[in-house]
Amino acid sequence: MTELGLHPLGNVATPGFLRSLVARLAKDGTYVGDGDPGPRTSAPRLGRRPLIILRKRTTGLAQAIAAIVEAIKNGATIPEPILRIVGVDETPSENDPDSPLLRPFVDANADDEILFTLDANPEQLAIARKLDRQDGVLVQGPPGTGKTHTIANIIGHLLAGGKSVLVTSHTAKALKVLKEKVLLELQPLCLSVVDTREDDAALKFSIDGIVERLGVADESTLARDITVLRITAQRVD
Repeated sequence: MTELGLHPLGNVATPGFLRSLVARLAKDGTYVGDGDPGPRTSAPRLGRRPLIILRKRTTGLAQAIAAIVEAIKNGATIPEPILRIVGVDETPSENDPDSPLLRPFVDANADDEILFTLDANPEQLAIARKLDRQDGVLVQGPPGTGKTHTIANIIGHLLAGGKSVLVTSHTAKALKVLKEKVLLELQPLCLSVVDTREDDAALKFSIDGIVERLGVADESTLARDITVLRITAQRVD
């Protein structure tokens, strides 16, 4: 029908096609045009009349989702590729120190190997630990769930480990908001190469901050600061 340019509601070529069709079905077949073909007869009669068909529209999607949820409740194994899509690389367990099921009173800033610069929660601690063991971690969440704070904390942790960090974004505004979240002392190390309008000012800010830090921090000063921090941490414990 489509190849012939015909449509059930067409008023030009469609009637002619239906007339020839009923003639092919039987030599005494008739096309009655628009309207009810009438009562049943021995010869075929063909007519056209618009109808409105009301029915419950179901695609089976809801039933499929319900079946999947029920299967998971009954212990079905979730395929590993599906787990990776949602950012899960292993089945969480309360005994797993990196599990998102960590109890809320766990002190996420008490790990000597994870050097966060901001307040942290167990989820951020789990992300940092996973990054130390694998190449990547997918973090998803709606607006307002602390993703920017998490990225700022991860940046601080990586810089403390002597690593370089590249942050990409669809917009320069997102990078600016993230930079403001980074610890103030680390902001001179954060240089944007996206917003050309602020390149000169940002570069000057970074250079001034680094030069000032180098001017007041030497090996003995840093060693003293480390000692003070260790003593403070021991007192807190």
